Amino acid sequence: MSMMVNVENQTVQIDVSSTYTVVSIPSAPTFFYFTRTITIDEWQGSTPPYTAVVTNAQIKKDDFVLVDVITTGDYSTDYYILEEFEKVYYASPDNGSITLFAYQKPSTDLSIQFLVVRPIAIE
Repeated sequence: MSMMVNVENQTVQIDVSSTYTVVSIPSAPTFFYFTRTITIDEWQGSTPPYTAVVTNAQIKKDDFVLVDVITTGDYSTDYYILEEFEKVYYASPDNGSITLFAYQKPSTDLSIQFLVVRPIAIE
């Protein structure tokens, strides 16, 4: 079986004889964004890994978390901020919090943005 479709104002014939399964996804993943400044004093530990905990009641342990530092637009300032943020190597979500891990304590406060994505269950 074939059908005719219009693609960029041209009629194209496509073969639709194959069997396809259409999966209906009832909803899209949910996500939210927030920012937080982690001060030098919030880093815990006397040996690596050092940790800092960011609390947010909306976070669940199965969420996917993207973490990035907020820069200023000034080259020399941002170079220093990025060097310090490179010390942070992992973010682990838990119910109500995200724990950041660093191999060395940052020597400046870091303004961090978090994008939290909650995946949907596909049955």
